[in-house]
Amino acid sequence: MFNVQPKFVHIVKNCRVVKIEAEEMASFDFGRRAPELTLAHYRGEQCLDEILEWVWDNCKFDCKALVESGKSEDRANMLRLHGNQCYKAQNYADALDLYNQSIMAAPHPVLDNVGIEKSEDNTTFGFPRIDPARYGGVALEKCSALGKGFANRSAVMLCLGEYEKCIEDVDLALEHGYLEELRPKLEERRFKCQEAQKKGEPSNCRHRNGNLQKLILQNILGEMKSTSAKKPPVLRDPNPCIPAVSSAVSVSHWPNKGRGLVATRDIKPGEVLGVERAFAVFLRQHLLGTNCSTCTHPCVNPLPCPGCSKVVFCSRSCRVKGLSEDHWLECKILSSVLVHGLEERTCSYKLLKTWNFRQMKSIYNKLKKDKPTLPEKLGFDKSGKYSSSSFQAIYHLDQDLEAFPLEEVISLCMDAFRLTKLLELSKRFFVNHLGKPVPVTKEDFLYTCKILVNNYTKFIQNSFGNPRPRGDATVPSEKSHQPLLFSCYI
Repeated sequence: MFNVQPKFVHIVKNCRVVKIEAEEMASFDFGRRAPELTLAHYRGEQCLDEILEWVWDNCKFDCKALVESGKSEDRANMLRLHGNQCYKAQNYADALDLYNQSIMAAPHPVLDNVGIEKSEDNTTFGFPRIDPARYGGVALEKCSALGKGFANRSAVMLCLGEYEKCIEDVDLALEHGYLEELRPKLEERRFKCQEAQKKGEPSNCRHRNGNLQKLILQNILGEMKSTSAKKPPVLRDPNPCIPAVSSAVSVSHWPNKGRGLVATRDIKPGEVLGVERAFAVFLRQHLLGTNCSTCTHPCVNPLPCPGCSKVVFCSRSCRVKGLSEDHWLECKILSSVLVHGLEERTCSYKLLKTWNFRQMKSIYNKLKKDKPTLPEKLGFDKSGKYSSSSFQAIYHLDQDLEAFPLEEVISLCMDAFRLTKLLELSKRFFVNHLGKPVPVTKEDFLYTCKILVNNYTKFIQNSFGNPRPRGDATVPSEKSHQPLLFSCYI
């Protein structure tokens, strides 16, 4: 992946010197060799700048262009035709999967005149929303593959007794350029669903004499809808200064331990002490095409991203939220992130949300001024509130870079270098006030690398519980020094 110049090098100047012979350099791989690098006086943040300097001077990223993740009408048509074969063979699970892939790959029209919900973010450190129309798209007359994909998926939904979902897909097909001469067929399908609903036939109905594979898929879809319908518990007595937690807890600080949440009164068994929406979340690679990238819930009939063929959304509202927030930075680079094995580092740029480099640097410089504040008050805004939706709270979460082994920090720096290069190639991050790409200086490039390393370590050290099966998330709430029950929902 990297070519290192054939000469002796010093890894870090302020620590014990480590020399690497020239003949070892050609195949040098930090992932395998890093454990051999021992530094006598490694001091975390103090050495980070020097490690990044070394990476800049000695490593070259082998990617000259982003991996294509856009739309393809030919690919969409091919997937749909394979899906038709499966549908005729009553192989509904594979048919549904292929139709979904076809919809993801099909050229998409521009999403214009879409209302963006107002943000609850802190007004000083909130995120500018991205207009979904900026993702681009094609003219509606060029979206026939998309319309056909929705139409064919509606047939599967009808076959499974998913009447509401079938009607949704019929409407989507008609909205996206479905052939005029075939529209009566869709209207007939809609009528059948409406008649079944009037008769009180339940969606997801099961018939004992039905196709076994269809019954299995109906059960799976039923479980998916049940998972999506689950709601977070209600926090009945929120703390007025920290709305995401109960008034039964507060923030305290210990010089030798840092800060955390402590109980202020007796707590009853089963009492909910905190309910917090995840600030940043990312899905595992194998779930990108089946789960919503905004709420992570499984999708019965997902909606595609208009700009890439990698992610899906469970509803129009989730799509608008995802497109107007953190998907903007990853839409063009996600395929490259996966190809280059950087999936685990996704969280580091997810924390940047919609910011470009200029905005990020400005906000970080402002937040640095909060450092003299009392430790227990870091992250609180001027009104005395600790808001889960504000990056100010995320920025001041506990972080200890020295807790990571040196070899892992070096690996993080290498990956941050690669991610920053991808952000540069996307032409969406290093831009001027008009949104036009600008040349990237070494100083700005390494500054971004450092932010990405710090973001990743902060994400890891402040994620609650074990990794979730769907993905990972980070939340602003401080960890507790007592066994408190929290519910983080994503």
